[in-house]
Order: sequence, then C-alpha cells, then structure tokens
Amino acid sequence: MSEAIYAEPDMTKKVKFDRGEMEERIVDIYISADTLRDGETSTKREETADTAPNNGPGDQYLVPVSTEPDSSGKRSSRVAAVCLGLLCVLLAGIIGLYVHYDGVSKSFLAYKTNSSAERDQLLTSYNNLTNERDQLQTSYNNLTEERDQLQTSYNTLTNERDQLQTELEILNRMLTNLKQTCPEGWQKFESSWYFLSTETNTWKESREDCSEEKSRPGDHKQ
Repeated sequence: MSEAIYAEPDMTKKVKFDRGEMEERIVDIYISADTLRDGETSTKREETADTAPNNGPGDQYLVPVSTEPDSSGKRSSRVAAVCLGLLCVLLAGIIGLYVHYDGVSKSFLAYKTNSSAERDQLLTSYNNLTNERDQLQTSYNNLTEERDQLQTSYNTLTNERDQLQTELEILNRMLTNLKQTCPEGWQKFESSWYFLSTETNTWKESREDCSEEKSRPGDHKQ
C-alpha cells in the first residue's frame, strides 16, 4: 500500500475533479486577549465554496467577520429612549392642552352663565321700563285730554264772563239813565211809574197827593 502511495504519479492519466460535488467549509475563530477578558467581542470567519468564486479545484476562501463590538443593540436602545422621550413630551403636551382647554371651557361656561343672568336682568329691566313708559304715556294722554277739557271750559267761562260783563255794563248804563230821568221817590215798574211813600193815607188822600204830583196813583201803596 505504501508503494501505491509513494509511487510516482502518472502524468499521462487524466483525472477529472467535480468541484460541484466537493464542498468544504472552514470557520476560523479568532479570539483576542481583550475579547477574552471582556467577554463581549468575538470574530468568526466562514468560507462557503458555493458562494465564493471558483478559481480552481480545491480553492478555499475565508469570509472575515467584523471584530468590532455590535452597536446595533445600543443604537436600538437609543432610538427607543428617544421615542419614549418624545412620547412623554407629547403626552405632557396633550395633558397641558387638556388642562388648558378644561380651564377655558369652565371659564367660558361661567361667563356664559353670568352673561345669561345679566341678559335676563337687563331684559326684565327693559320690560319694566317699557311698562312704565306705556303707563306714563297713558297718563300723559289723559292729562292732555283733561287739559283740553279744562281749556274748553275756561274758554266757555271766559265767554260767559264777557257776556255777563257786557250785560252788567248795559244794566249799569240803564240804571244811570233811570236815575237821571226818574224823580226822587218814584220807581218804574214795567211801563208805569209809581211813587212810594212811607206815609199811610186813605185812598182819597192818596189820589189827591198824586194829583198834586201830576201823576196817577197805582193800585198799591205803602
């Protein structure tokens, strides 16, 4: 068997290698002293014949794996922290807006209630003033009518006074004329003149006295 192994190869023979049937994977792990102390980093190499370029039979390729610490976890935690902070800020803003809106709503409700009460009071005052105005207008109209009636009565009384004054003046003039034309002791009754005497005489004596006075005695005497 050793003879077969150490025998010189026959270069005249043709040997065909099927690389598709041969697949070999080598993984080399390099561990440094720092990585071993920290226990945080590791390196891996992986060779895949099916993914590596085929340059010849039995070729092997090492795929290096980065030895840098994996920072994707830290990056993810930072993103999560930032998102959480933004959510907290947003929640605080929403709470602040709600508190502000609640305060504004309460203030507006109180203002609306007070405005409604003041409006009702003003409306009541307006109605009362309207009623008083109507009453005053009615009283004014009544007083105006009474004034007109009094003015009419005054004018009527003035006319009657003027008429009475005129009649009085006429009577005074007539009396003055009578005093001037009527002898003393004589008085006119209707169309006759009568002499009134304080003496008591008989009918005959009275006729004689009237004859002396050139007048006819009346039916009565005093």
